[in-house]
Amino acid sequence: MDTPTMLAWIEALREARSRGIAASANDTYATVHSRLSVLRGPAFTHDCITCGNEADAWAFQGSDHVLVDPIKGLKFSLLPDDYAPMCRECHQALDKSVRDAEAAQ
Repeated sequence: MDTPTMLAWIEALREARSRGIAASANDTYATVHSRLSVLRGPAFTHDCITCGNEADAWAFQGSDHVLVDPIKGLKFSLLPDDYAPMCRECHQALDKSVRDAEAAQ
């Protein structure tokens, strides 16, 4: 792990633990999503925050503490507040807008 990545993890862990979240350096995209389902219930029990239809996933909304899953390469956060329930269509639109914004930089 390079130094910037390690520092990002340290800061994210500090922030999560300061909020009472039992996060660890072994957390991944999958473990965080599992934790969300335990804390808030499955996403499908919520309405999509964008369109109001039934949600089907916990969607990462961005964060000051962005981490990247070393296996999947997906961005995620240890903080449950950085996720919201979204339907597949709205989630895909959000992810596309993030990719487009990053490509434009």
